[in-house]
Amino acid sequence: MATYSVISASELAVNKPLTASLMSRLSDNPIAIFEQMGFAATTKVFTSAETPWVANTTTVFPHSLSQQPLIVQPWIICTTAEYGYAIGDKVLLPMFHNPSDGRGYGYAVWLNDTTNVEVHTGTYGPGLYNRTTGAYAIGTVANWSLYVRAWG
Repeated sequence: MATYSVISASELAVNKPLTASLMSRLSDNPIAIFEQMGFAATTKVFTSAETPWVANTTTVFPHSLSQQPLIVQPWIICTTAEYGYAIGDKVLLPMFHNPSDGRGYGYAVWLNDTTNVEVHTGTYGPGLYNRTTGAYAIGTVANWSLYVRAWG
């Protein structure tokens, strides 16, 4: 368990504003709140290798954590400039998006065991916002790679 002062149940009450004291104790360790709630967590962090974005596919990322992750963040990295993004720009993906036209964009994360993170990509490219205009855009599949970060 990480070293930080104990967080009381009253500090985590529903609809109670977070205090500066609580925020400072959590700011260096996002896993702290899970540990205080009784979850067996460590502060291990896993970052996968980049893999090309492939539409409508489940990509398995074997992780080095000793348990199922508590937090998973799928990221994309721009490999060919588009929509105001330069090569190397990283974007934290929003959750799965299925707009009114019925097309599936984005991703879904599956945690089926203690050794793998599975990311299923939508039928089309990653849904994101144009960095220049702010308009919704669908990334070109060949222009993005996918990787995940996980804590557990």
